Amino acid sequence: MVEQYLIPKRNTRPDAIPIKAKLAIVLEFLASGDLQRHIGSTYRISKQHFGVILLQVSIAIWTALRDEFPKWTTGNMLMWVKGFEDEWNFPNCIGAVDGKHGFHSIVLMSICNAHYRFIYIDVGLLVAKET
Repeated sequence: MVEQYLIPKRNTRPDAIPIKAKLAIVLEFLASGDLQRHIGSTYRISKQHFGVILLQVSIAIWTALRDEFPKWTTGNMLMWVKGFEDEWNFPNCIGAVDGKHGFHSIVLMSICNAHYRFIYIDVGLLVAKET
């Protein structure tokens, strides 16, 4: 599902990182919680290049899966609240929020329901404003 959004727009070098490898590296980073420089050095990728790959893959995942996320309707929100109350004895909670800060201020944030399923994800760039 993600591959079509990661195909380069122009010819790349023959020794470029394959699309499936990029996806695997980013998923490992998101799942492990390790530092970018550690994951990058494991695969012999510079921290700067890893930041570019992280942004590309994160946007591709969001683009490919954005229609897969449930809609934020009153019915769904009540169902998520009931799930947290039934499963975790945690009333009045819609979701569990977590995030990750990437290189060059790439901000990844997601919300999961009581059953560890993503109900919201946001990938963006933190841009400093001049005062």
